[in-house]
Amino acid sequence: MITLRHIQSILIRELLYIGHDITLEPILSHFNNDNSHMGIITKVIEEEGKDPIYKKIGIITREDIVEEMLMEEIEDEVEHEELIEER
Repeated sequence: MITLRHIQSILIRELLYIGHDITLEPILSHFNNDNSHMGIITKVIEEEGKDPIYKKIGIITREDIVEEMLMEEIEDEVEHEELIEER
């Protein structure tokens, strides 16, 4: 029997917030260990006398990291079909 708690554990995951100055290797390692594939890139803005502000500046995926390592674009089925339709 599948429970709502089981479905929730599959669908809802904690978001990974990543500092903009972190290198790709530890991010990929975290993705692999945590079985996740996406993170939000943040930049800390500090003003004197105020709490730091974490500004969201982008998203990174496991695919982004692999493409950077291979220095080549990964083309999946959907992207391939879109290219064919454009031609």
